[in-house]
Amino acid sequence: MSKKPGQKAKIIKLMQFFEQETDENCPATMQQITEMLDCERKSIYSDINELSAENVLEIEKLKKDRTTYYYHKDKLFEPSELKLLIDAVLSSKMITEEKSIEIINKLKGLTGPSNRKRLNRQLYATKNKTDVTKNIMSTIDVIQEAISLGYCIKFRYYKWTVKKELVEKHSGKVYTVSPATLAWADENYYLVGYDEDDKKMKHFRVDKIKYIRMDNELKSSSHFSTKDDIPLYLGKFFSMFGSDSDEQITLLCKKGFMENVIIDRFGKKVTMMDTDDEHFTTFIRVYPSKSFLSWLISFGDDVKIIDPPNLKEQMKELSEKIYQLYQK
Repeated sequence: MSKKPGQKAKIIKLMQFFEQETDENCPATMQQITEMLDCERKSIYSDINELSAENVLEIEKLKKDRTTYYYHKDKLFEPSELKLLIDAVLSSKMITEEKSIEIINKLKGLTGPSNRKRLNRQLYATKNKTDVTKNIMSTIDVIQEAISLGYCIKFRYYKWTVKKELVEKHSGKVYTVSPATLAWADENYYLVGYDEDDKKMKHFRVDKIKYIRMDNELKSSSHFSTKDDIPLYLGKFFSMFGSDSDEQITLLCKKGFMENVIIDRFGKKVTMMDTDDEHFTTFIRVYPSKSFLSWLISFGDDVKIIDPPNLKEQMKELSEKIYQLYQK
């Protein structure tokens, strides 16, 4: 479509009108279109035919009461898809209220007017937004750029105090990390990468990263051989806390409920074997932590650690501490 500058502007405005202001439940008459563009009907007919002929937009006609209506048929997202995306934005405590509204308005612009009304009626914030670091978007940009270009990143890492203040960890140590990916877990955004100083894989809460920069002279080292390695790494953590290494854990579980718990948490590939009519045994690999033990405790006598022995002792100690706490 070779057009003069003024004609190009009209075509763009026409496309935007069809994409944002029309759908099958909200079509537009030719009079509405010409009034919006302030031009003649003849040129609009020509533009619509050309947009349709070149598969730029799929514009449909609808005749009703001797009047012809026009609308854009195909949208980039289905309403259900947009609802899922909007819910994800609303539920994320990593995104401020102001930023959530900005993103949601952009998402709603990807569908027609009737669907936007439906989405407006269905928007409910499921929790209060917390005040997150305002530089999180720029932090994500730096991480993504470093991953794309293959460079290391340097940053300082922070933690919360009782006074609700972020303070530097390890006396302001500058971390040098080969970034592997950004991952969403436990309602938080994490950087997963290889710590070049400690020589091992680690993960860091993105909202606790500050003073980040890409090292244009230090190439990143890759420590994930396949795309499955990252989910496997993340799946071994509970609340993203863990020990220095993962271990194989053997659990004895009661049937009837724990099958769903184990499969939901560890996936269908987890090994599960019948032990007797009432129990099954499962073998999992995790980074043992207090979070993991607390997770097991939440199921009471429906689950028991069989191996390794040292983890059984840790569970006994934790259970005893909890018991003693409530004797006071």
